[in-house]
Amino acid sequence: ALTDSASSENILLEENSIFKGELRKYQQAGVFWMRKLALSSFNVILADEMGLGKTVQTLALLAYFSRNPNEKKLLPSLIVCPTTLVENWAREAARFVPSMRVLVVSGPDHREKWKNLPYADLCISSYAIIKRDAEIVSNTEFNYIILDEAQNTTPEQMKMFLTRMGFNSKAVVTGDITQTDLPSGTRSGLVEAMKILRGIEDIAIHEFSEKDVVRHKLVQKIILAYDKYERERKEKNDRYRVVKKDSYGKDSK
Repeated sequence: ALTDSASSENILLEENSIFKGELRKYQQAGVFWMRKLALSSFNVILADEMGLGKTVQTLALLAYFSRNPNEKKLLPSLIVCPTTLVENWAREAARFVPSMRVLVVSGPDHREKWKNLPYADLCISSYAIIKRDAEIVSNTEFNYIILDEAQNTTPEQMKMFLTRMGFNSKAVVTGDITQTDLPSGTRSGLVEAMKILRGIEDIAIHEFSEKDVVRHKLVQKIILAYDKYERERKEKNDRYRVVKKDSYGKDSK
């Protein structure tokens, strides 16, 4: 339940939501923020750190819009994630939004499963499947297109998704740039998108920090320690590159 007696927005969300679960205060704030932007026709990049509840916030947002009385029959929404997370998304959807009709597109018969899309409220598939079925996806309109673990997309994949939104679609891109797991030398599509798209009028980027982590205080200290270490290592590497350039007259890698 999403309740807060001090907020009429919370009451409205509660009345129209099919979400079955509890959200922390900062998660409620995230849902309301995304909802407000969506109602204003903005797209969203939700770049939270690991463990802050991006999955549950996203499902709460979809639950609200699936029961919005001011909307006509909605198009299905699409969630794209790594192959290893497809079943997790399906389980979380069954837990938090059990009344939503979920279509999982995976396996060797994935192309046949797209035929059931008109009967679904939510479609879940992997980056690998979407790449193979790109011609189907690019010709399909969705209410929302959600990219999970987007830090592990390549710039080319990110561009493909962001430029294939149908009319009236909105994109929610989530990821933790500290958890990037790409081959050496491969740039993160999420990191690049945040640099390229920051400042564009119809795109909002929201980043959580250690202050938003509602966990044991020791975990917050660990996050701060790693952030400090990574900053110092980057500064050290930058100084080393300058010294190499001065010594050899060119920037060597």
